[in-house]
Amino acid sequence: MDLYYQRKGVKSDKKLEKIMTDTWHLLKTAKELGIKYEEIPYTGIFRLEYRGKVEFLYHRTPVQTTSTASRCCDNKMVTKNLLERAGLAVPSGYMLKEQDGQKYQLEVFDKVKKPLVVKAIDGSEALHVSLNITKTADYLKALKSSFSYDRIDNSRALVEEMFVGDEFRILATREKVLSIIYRIEANVVGDGEHTVQELIDIKNMDEKRGTHEENKPLFNIEIDQELVDFLAEQGLTLDEKIDKDKQIFLRPNSEFNISQGGDTIDVTDQVHPSVKNIAMCAVKAIPGLSWTGIDLLSTDIYQEQTANNYRILELNVSPRIIWQEFPYQGPRRYIAYDFLKLMFPGLPEKK
Repeated sequence: MDLYYQRKGVKSDKKLEKIMTDTWHLLKTAKELGIKYEEIPYTGIFRLEYRGKVEFLYHRTPVQTTSTASRCCDNKMVTKNLLERAGLAVPSGYMLKEQDGQKYQLEVFDKVKKPLVVKAIDGSEALHVSLNITKTADYLKALKSSFSYDRIDNSRALVEEMFVGDEFRILATREKVLSIIYRIEANVVGDGEHTVQELIDIKNMDEKRGTHEENKPLFNIEIDQELVDFLAEQGLTLDEKIDKDKQIFLRPNSEFNISQGGDTIDVTDQVHPSVKNIAMCAVKAIPGLSWTGIDLLSTDIYQEQTANNYRILELNVSPRIIWQEFPYQGPRRYIAYDFLKLMFPGLPEKK
């Protein structure tokens, strides 16, 4: 197994074993490029130096990203307003406050076309996001969950019309698109010989997959009752053999695709040119944003994008790196290098 999937070995400092895989990979790449680094104790911040120039790294956010950009992207309503102002398509909906009261909450429920999505204003990693809501009871429950996550006293949530499309993550700077991946729900492809259980076991043997604790680029497909039930809805069991080349989905499509054993498929070179134009417009719509992960839904990303066939869901100031650098299918793209070149423009070109 390549060392970039391990957290040990950055240097002989046991404390570094606890950093996230993305940060570890950035430091490993920095070392290969001749960038010196040291961790500032008790801060989670790393000091990097290259040819006399000093920069600082925290998490997956370069210092070139301003606090204004972070504030804009942390608040999904602010993001939506800025994207709309730039002429980009975003989901229609409302922001609700917990103090608005249930009467107004129900009025909003009646106004927005079903199914609905309810999400926390400043949520991340798909936390407190509820999809496919059509019933009043589910709606009120989802609001309560999103309100509980908000970090301010006057709790807020977004209620939006649900746009149905394939889910993509676009990684981009203000100058260019670095990578576009299609995030697909957990699945296996039959070979006519192995059962669903065996196909899952085989897929989990891929060196890019592991448990959540291992922090590899992709997660194992875990077998639980939800997976068994979803198979049953398709008239399948874990013990059935699947015809050759037939793809079987193991979980419903959701914002948790990757964390539930889904795949990342690199489509950077296949998408319609309008996708990259939209991405560039989105990055530049946020003041002070140096790089970002754009979550986009599209009904067909290989055709020209119009207001009818795509929606931008959100922008992330601290997007995952290894998802894009080491996709399940597609070429490796040197995202860590591009990230570090934002901080040190004098780095030699990647060969």
